[in-house]
Amino acid sequence: MRKPDKPALLRSALTDVTSEKLPSHCTYVIDGSCLLHKVYWGREKTISELVQQHVDYVTRTFGYRVVVVCDGYNDALSTKDHEHKWQQQQIRKVAPVVDVATSQVLGFDQDTFLTNGQNKDSFIFLLLAAFSTVGIKSLQAPGDADTVIVSEALLHASAADSRSVTVFADDTDILAMLFYHATGDMPAIYFLSEGN
Repeated sequence: MRKPDKPALLRSALTDVTSEKLPSHCTYVIDGSCLLHKVYWGREKTISELVQQHVDYVTRTFGYRVVVVCDGYNDALSTKDHEHKWQQQQIRKVAPVVDVATSQVLGFDQDTFLTNGQNKDSFIFLLLAAFSTVGIKSLQAPGDADTVIVSEALLHASAADSRSVTVFADDTDILAMLFYHATGDMPAIYFLSEGN
């Protein structure tokens, strides 16, 4: 089966859509997977420094009115199992399982470390705890986070004291679900993507 060209679908869907300046006061719903790859880790940093780097990026870029939603990496079946299997076949290097003791200097590059599902899950656990400590709502979906991200965006957009919502993600599935589920009586829902 051929892999769909979702970026082409996105470009086609957005041909008549104009880019708007984001409102200064809105709620951000952030795709944790997008966030993990947005923040560059560098070398010779401890796990706790890397976690703090993510927290600093979110608070500096988006503020504190934020919800971060991460994928779950358990054995539950997912609608994206075929995609994950394809991605695993493309991988050349996978780090062994790392004890993410926060004082340990990471001995692998970012992609190699995150390719191991157990490492990614352990890092996300620390990241969610750090977000919670600074008052940022954070969630881990039981599997793929797309539906939880969209649900959170719609929940915040339909709240009584609602303000506009911006979803930060690079996943066209999220955008498609937002198109389908958003209603005209909701405040604006923006989609912010820095991907291709």
